[in-house]
Amino acid sequence: MSRVRKAIYPSVVEQWYAQTLAGCPMKRVGEVVRTAQGLAIARCSDREVPDIGASVLDESLDTAGRIVDVFGPVDRPYVAVSPRSGVVVDTMLGTKLYTR
Repeated sequence: MSRVRKAIYPSVVEQWYAQTLAGCPMKRVGEVVRTAQGLAIARCSDREVPDIGASVLDESLDTAGRIVDVFGPVDRPYVAVSPRSGVVVDTMLGTKLYTR
């Protein structure tokens, strides 16, 4: 029988779990559904919306940008995210966003 070695680098889930235990829980913001005027527009998962100016992370826990506006229906609002420098907005389509 061959032994399976555990990866040296922790997975994204392990990183998330470690950060949650460290006192900075992650919260899902939503999924990027479109882009407009250089901003990524994400549909929120629920009624609880992060604050304007909050830092947003992508699925790999890299900083994707900051929330600059909240708009739309109260039940499931949209957030406008200004991407950080070096991030191409069009590549963010379909990305799930999180905040701390």
